[in-house]
Amino acid sequence: MKIKLTRARVRDMKPANSDIWVWDETTPHFALRVRANGTKRYMHIYKDYNTYKQKRTTIGDPQLISIESARSIAMRFNEDIKAGKARAKTQKPLFADYANDVWMPQREKFIKPSSHARNRLALDKQLLPAFGRLRLDEITKSVVLKWFNHYSRDYPGGANRTLEVLGAILNHAVKAGLIKTNHTYNIERNPKRKMNRFLSDEERALLLKTLNIIAENKRYYVENEWHTASNRWHSAKNGRYSAEKRRYYANAIKLLLLTGCRAGEIVGLRWSEVGEDRFHLEDSKTGARTVWLSEDAIELLKSLRERRPSDSLYVFPHSGGKAAQSWYELLLEFWIILRRKLNMRDVRLHDLRHSFATQAVRQGVGIPVVSKLLGHRKIEMTMRYTHASNTDAEAAAERIGKQIAAFLEGGGCR
Repeated sequence: MKIKLTRARVRDMKPANSDIWVWDETTPHFALRVRANGTKRYMHIYKDYNTYKQKRTTIGDPQLISIESARSIAMRFNEDIKAGKARAKTQKPLFADYANDVWMPQREKFIKPSSHARNRLALDKQLLPAFGRLRLDEITKSVVLKWFNHYSRDYPGGANRTLEVLGAILNHAVKAGLIKTNHTYNIERNPKRKMNRFLSDEERALLLKTLNIIAENKRYYVENEWHTASNRWHSAKNGRYSAEKRRYYANAIKLLLLTGCRAGEIVGLRWSEVGEDRFHLEDSKTGARTVWLSEDAIELLKSLRERRPSDSLYVFPHSGGKAAQSWYELLLEFWIILRRKLNMRDVRLHDLRHSFATQAVRQGVGIPVVSKLLGHRKIEMTMRYTHASNTDAEAAAERIGKQIAAFLEGGGCR
C-alpha cells in the first residue's frame, strides 16, 4: 500500500492477520509497519548498492516520535545512500568478486571441464589468497611481481601457469573498461625447463622392475639397501600408502610408461573407456581420442579388472571430481618418493610420456604415427617430445663415419 502518511492516517491504521506495510508517497524508502498485534513502527528500508541485500532500520514508535521527525530522519538516510552510491560507482570491483562472479562463469562456457577445474584450483590456492581483497585497480605491477617472485622460488612452472590465469582475468577486466592496464604482460616468465629428460634403457628396466615388485607388495633392492614396501613408504596415520593404494599408484605409473598417456587421462580413466586392445577416451586435452595398447598394457589392465571393486567406475578407484584431484596429488607424491629412491630425482611424471615417444622413434616408428599415439593435433608438438640419447648420437656418428671412410677408401672423392 502506498499513500501519503499523515498523523491521522497513522493513528487510524488498523492491524490485520499479518503485517501491513504502508509506504509514504512523498519520501522514498520511508514506511509504516503495522504488526498483527497492533504494534506500529516507522521504518526505513532500501536495497544496499554493494551487496544487493535489503537493509531495514527502525526509526521509531509513532506514539513517541512525530511523523515529521520520522520523515526527516528517513530523508537524511536517503542522502547518505545517495552519497554512498556515488562513491560505490567510482570504486572498482574486488578481485575475488570479479573472478568468481564474472570471469569464471563466462569462461566456463568456452573451455573444457578439466581446464575449468585447473582455473578454479589456481584461484583457490594462489590468486584469491594473494589478490582477493584488492580492488582491480589496486593490482599493480609491483604487487603482482612480489607474489610472482615469491611463488617462483619453489614452483617456477606453477608460477608461470598461474600468472597466465591472472593475466586472463585482468585482460577481461581491461576489455570491460574497468581497468586500463594488465600488469602481467610486462612480467618476465620463468625460463621453461628444456624437455630433454627421458629414461635410458637401464632406468626404464629398473623402474618397471620396481613397479612390479611394489605392485606385488614384495621387498625390493635400490640404492644398496633393502627396503620393505610396508614400512618405508612415508607412512602416515591416515594410511595413504597402504599396500592396496601402493599397488594402485605403482600400476598407474606403469600404465603411463606403457601407453604414453597424460597423467590426467590415466587418473580419470573409466572402465567404460577400456576396450580389448585400446582406450576410447571420451575427453582428453585434445578432445576424444583412441589409445592403442601394447600386450603388456593389456595384461596389466586384465589384472586390474580381476581385482576391480564392484562399485568403482574408474580403473583407479576414486569417486571423481575433487576425489580424483586428491588421488592425483597423492600419485605425484608417491612418484617423488619413488624417483628419489631410484636416484631419478630429475625425472618428472610427465617425462614418462617423453620416454614413450622417444622409445617409439628409436624403434623406427614414424613421427606422424607417434603423433597419433600421443594424441597431438600438430606434429610440431610431437617433435618436442622425441629426443635422441647420447648413446644414439654416438652410434649414428660411428655409422656415418664408417660409411664416409669406406667411400674415401674406394676412391669416391676423385
